[in-house]
Amino acid sequence: MAIEQNRLIVRNHFALLRNLRNICESGVSTTHMKKVRLALAHDSWTGSKILPFRFLAAAKHAPVLEDEIDAAMIRAAGALPKLAGHTLLIVDVSGSMNSAMGGKSELTRLDAAAALTILAREQCERVTIVCTAGNDSTQRHATMLIPPRRGMALRDAVVGSRSEIGGGGIFLVQVMEWIKANVSEPADRVVVFTDEQDCDHTRRPDSAERIGKIANYLVNVGAYKNGIVYSPWVKVDGFSEHVLDFVAAHEATVLQ
Repeated sequence: MAIEQNRLIVRNHFALLRNLRNICESGVSTTHMKKVRLALAHDSWTGSKILPFRFLAAAKHAPVLEDEIDAAMIRAAGALPKLAGHTLLIVDVSGSMNSAMGGKSELTRLDAAAALTILAREQCERVTIVCTAGNDSTQRHATMLIPPRRGMALRDAVVGSRSEIGGGGIFLVQVMEWIKANVSEPADRVVVFTDEQDCDHTRRPDSAERIGKIANYLVNVGAYKNGIVYSPWVKVDGFSEHVLDFVAAHEATVLQ
């Protein structure tokens, strides 16, 4: 009975997120909008397992409700199981990441990467977050640490990093060299969110140093086919918000 009730709650939450755009555009009464805000503030979002991509999509169409959507998203993601240790997240913010996810989607590859970063921020015990792009003409990366904020604030930090580091391509070999020189805490795992449009003309991305003690993952959010390759990096093709579940399962096998 409790399981069925929880499923009904989750279905209702999904329906609310999908309809926020219509609610805002239809000019509903102040009284009805107050009910919507109260619904988004309800404790039942905790443990709902609704993942950040849904919330980011809702917030894009209902910006007036972003604060409430943000709080619900953090509660939902914060209840998920944690990955132990230190996780180093590398987010590709290069120009190609501004491409649409595909089809009629209004969300971009960068939106997908930001959603995964928000999720990882909540699911990882400790995180260091790095954003990277570069200059295609000079063949140099531009990489910076960003604060491990939460929710929409983290999305804003990821997207906003572009104004400081430019919109050229990713240079994975250079990025890993920079991290080795500038991040002092050893990483248990490295996770790169990218579309793999590497622009280094002299060094192949698969030659990039792997510094995660347990595993090193490259997640291609722009791939149109899903798949996993285990060498030399653990490479996951295709966007999925369940990628961290895969990471946990993979590491449970590796550490046996």
